Amino acid sequence: MMEIDLQLFSGGGARFNQRSGGGGADRDAVNENEHTYKFYYIDENGNQKIKEIRAENDEKARQYWNEIKDALKVKKVIKAGRASERIAENVTSSAKSLTDPKSQKQIDLKESPLAYTKPSSEVSPDQLNTVRNKAKQIRDKSNEHLVAFDKNGKVVGEREGGLNSVGTTKKMREQTVSDLHNHSRGEGLIGGTFSVKESNNKGDILDFVNNKNLKTSFASTKEGIYYISKTEGFKGKQFFEHMKSFENKTMTKMNSDLHSLSEKNLAGKVSHERYMTQYRQIVNKALVDIHNEYLRKQKTYGYVYGLTKD
Repeated sequence: MMEIDLQLFSGGGARFNQRSGGGGADRDAVNENEHTYKFYYIDENGNQKIKEIRAENDEKARQYWNEIKDALKVKKVIKAGRASERIAENVTSSAKSLTDPKSQKQIDLKESPLAYTKPSSEVSPDQLNTVRNKAKQIRDKSNEHLVAFDKNGKVVGEREGGLNSVGTTKKMREQTVSDLHNHSRGEGLIGGTFSVKESNNKGDILDFVNNKNLKTSFASTKEGIYYISKTEGFKGKQFFEHMKSFENKTMTKMNSDLHSLSEKNLAGKVSHERYMTQYRQIVNKALVDIHNEYLRKQKTYGYVYGLTKD
């Protein structure tokens, strides 16, 4: 768990009758922005106990704790922090670093660990093997490549596009039940998950939602293979609108942070080496945040999504 500075836990009364998760009607609704914090403490009788608190951030957790600790008769806090929470049921592991298969250099993800999942349950093992083989072939290419598969997993077409997009033909679209394309980025950056909607009115998810024949999409990257599959209850329009809003907010925050970092660099406040390190952290965090949101919303919008190591 993430440790919190225990010196900040001081003062406060016993007004936490509704925030601790037991009692108030305002706590009945689940706030998706909240996290679980655990407080390990010794009470006045020398007993070691644990108290869980739901809060949006560290500051709120400290505030809520200070409001309830007197009622709990806390003598000493042993440790406290945010409990590890699995983003989605199909998540199996996370990585704080990975090796770029092309350059063999390490990509640091300590600031934004990357969650890996089980393979898609909507695609047959035979087709997954075909996808893996094709994914390795196009993974390190500079331009985007598209591979289209029919309902039997047979390749019905391949096309090469530009740096950030690749088109298709009407005939290919009519035959395509699943497809695969590649995402390439510079050194120290992950390839990233599916784009939602780009400035040219294109985007992976825009195409995925609008193409009724398309059931599954794959993206080949240096970190592995992303996938997304529609299920029977797929809510395409709502899903697209939610992810478009989330992507816009995430990219706006990323660009703002990059602008501030660039100004510091130009002013000589950070070295070039430090600038590049922070630049990669900011971009990777944005990409991981979008990946995590796809994971969280699987049940809400009726799809299966994940990232597997190729």
